Amino acid sequence: MSKTNDRSARSMLAVAVSLFLICAQISGAAAQSQSRPAEKKGVLAGDQRVAHVLSRLTFGARPGDFERVKSIGVDEFIRQQLDPDSLDDGALLAKLEKLKTLGMATPLIIEQYTPPKPVALRQ
Repeated sequence: MSKTNDRSARSMLAVAVSLFLICAQISGAAAQSQSRPAEKKGVLAGDQRVAHVLSRLTFGARPGDFERVKSIGVDEFIRQQLDPDSLDDGALLAKLEKLKTLGMATPLIIEQYTPPKPVALRQ
């Protein structure tokens, strides 16, 4: 065998071994990453769970939300979030009754609330 063929064979062997080692590392890393979530599935402590739920299921905790969720429990809070009809919205409806236009038809709103045209535009 000539020196050129010998070097070429060694180079190909080195590339093959390198590719094998890279593939072994990738498959080992993939196996480790698949086993990690099972290890990390620990349950959050009470306050941590409440804070986590408020940050994930709301637009941010308002004053008093943390205490309310802690008192009713995370599971009940999630149930309420998924069933908005169970919440009492009487206070909101009372405030909305003051806004008469919400119950009016659009043509009536246009008739009653459109400002008159200036005299110059009417001619």
